[in-house]
Amino acid sequence: MNLASTISENRQQLHWSQIELAAKLQLPVKTIISWETGTSLPTIAELILLSDLFHLSLDTLVKGDPEVKQHLLTAGRSFDWRLIGLIMALFWGLLVPLLMILKYTFRMF
Repeated sequence: MNLASTISENRQQLHWSQIELAAKLQLPVKTIISWETGTSLPTIAELILLSDLFHLSLDTLVKGDPEVKQHLLTAGRSFDWRLIGLIMALFWGLLVPLLMILKYTFRMF
């Protein structure tokens, strides 16, 4: 069984609407809809909350769906180079103008 159907079926067994589940998790309804349609996956923190609400183990939620298991196994290994690029852009975007101000203000360099 995949995670999307597990979430949907357990929610329905508890007679909760998607709106009620979203309220319990303090998330937008569209997040619950995207989980149940399989267009996105919950984070680890959200999986823990779901397991508590549904009285299921994390094994039942995660290991039943090979896609989710693989996603969680590789999520910690990926490195986001965009963050490094943003830091560098901010650094150079602030450093260069500051050096230019110092150069012309104090006749440095």
